[in-house]
Amino acid sequence: MDSKVHERYLSELLGQSGLPPGLPWTSPLVRDLAWSIGSPPLVCPEDPGNLWPGGDWFRGQLSGFTAQLDALDRDAKATADLLARSHDQRLGTYFESLLALWLEHDPRYELLARNLPVRQPRKGGGRETLGELDMLVMNHALNRVEHWEVAVKFYLGRLPVIGGPAHEQWVGPGLKDRLDTKVARLLDHQLRLPEHPRARALLHKRGLKVAGSRVLMKGRLFYPLTARPGPPALAAPEHLRGWWLRIGAFPGPFKTRDWSWRCLSRREWLAPVAEVPGRQPVCLDACSFARTEAIQGASWPRMVAALSGGRELTRGFLVPDSWGTGRAAGAETAAARRPYAARGDEDS
Repeated sequence: MDSKVHERYLSELLGQSGLPPGLPWTSPLVRDLAWSIGSPPLVCPEDPGNLWPGGDWFRGQLSGFTAQLDALDRDAKATADLLARSHDQRLGTYFESLLALWLEHDPRYELLARNLPVRQPRKGGGRETLGELDMLVMNHALNRVEHWEVAVKFYLGRLPVIGGPAHEQWVGPGLKDRLDTKVARLLDHQLRLPEHPRARALLHKRGLKVAGSRVLMKGRLFYPLTARPGPPALAAPEHLRGWWLRIGAFPGPFKTRDWSWRCLSRREWLAPVAEVPGRQPVCLDACSFARTEAIQGASWPRMVAALSGGRELTRGFLVPDSWGTGRAAGAETAAARRPYAARGDEDS
């Protein structure tokens, strides 16, 4: 890719924050809440049987919730205390907790149940879990009960492998999770669960009848900077984009830019970050940042962000040079099974 084409490509990946301009809440947690509500969907598959809302729907939800966000931003400690009830530090659980917080404060909805397990007797005794209904929500505007499946995912687009199937090219940082398999699981299992006899019986006991399912799947797709692949067929038109680059090639295309860089902790993977004097980690120029132990010693993809004037401009993954080549798959898989903090990714 020549320099001019590369520059245009990079420009296309900038400004993809997912947080509408002009709504500058200061609390990182409230910004995450706003992002969880208002950012565009990640995917939009053909599925006439269920609702996969588009960007307009999410922006409408955020627009109708700004007064509550303003109030929560003024009392960020109380907001943090509400979420501190969960000891599960996984990002997906954090995202679900943010959406639950939204529904608990939005008069348009009522959260009836969360993570409701559906079980059946197991042959030989005991019970087995068929799955969980993420959320049961009363939609007051439509006067009906809805089943909501929610997820937040981050996938990197690998360079095409000769002879390899295209659907295997969008993978999670640990190379185990794939975009196509996640969507297939939603379509073939999770969205069908309310129709299972055991689920129907469970809902009947609660006096509930689900009128439809809605999918809230957020996240970001990270495109390789060294090539220009098209988006996956499942991607929503407005999906958020980032980039990825091997550590050995960094700072490369960013070397001449007057930006400050830092690693992002797991909890910073959602909303764009902003510099707050005395509260944020020290940011470094690209060349100094590239020499830090956090980057040179990384055995796992690190999400990083570039800032200018206290505002995030772009974010991406810096990945080990052997990432995705098969030479380090075992090490990456083992790292994926360890708690996130144990991998050093909480050090930012």
